[in-house]
Amino acid sequence: MTFSTPETIQQLSEIQNTRLKEYKRLDQALSDYLPPSKKISHDHYAAIVGEVTINFRELSASFNSIREQWKLNKNVDEGNDVYKLFTEVQMMEKHKLEQIVNIQVLKTDSALGFRDYTEQIAELMEGIERLDEEISEKFFALKSELLEDA
Repeated sequence: MTFSTPETIQQLSEIQNTRLKEYKRLDQALSDYLPPSKKISHDHYAAIVGEVTINFRELSASFNSIREQWKLNKNVDEGNDVYKLFTEVQMMEKHKLEQIVNIQVLKTDSALGFRDYTEQIAELMEGIERLDEEISEKFFALKSELLEDA
């Protein structure tokens, strides 16, 4: 397999864009499930969460595959700065998904009247906003490094 930097950057960008769409899909599913909307059943909501989880695993596998192909083509080890950027972006995305799932659980508990988690949700949302900025910066740095290295 030959390695093409423009093609690789395009693939990485598509992965990131798909992740964003999946986050929105997850958020929409929660909105459709919770009161007052209740447009979808719990089973339908759970099915969407399952699909999104599978999609994220596939996206992560694709991202990792690109990283490993780049590593082989450049003949570098895991200590390489660009390789580290690949890994950081991937780990940040994993953390973001975990935080979004936490928010969904808290929103569900709040909406169903178990407890009011408004403050915790706001804190988690702020954390995700910061994480989004960091991911964008790291992803931009990764693309820049790949272009420089081409």
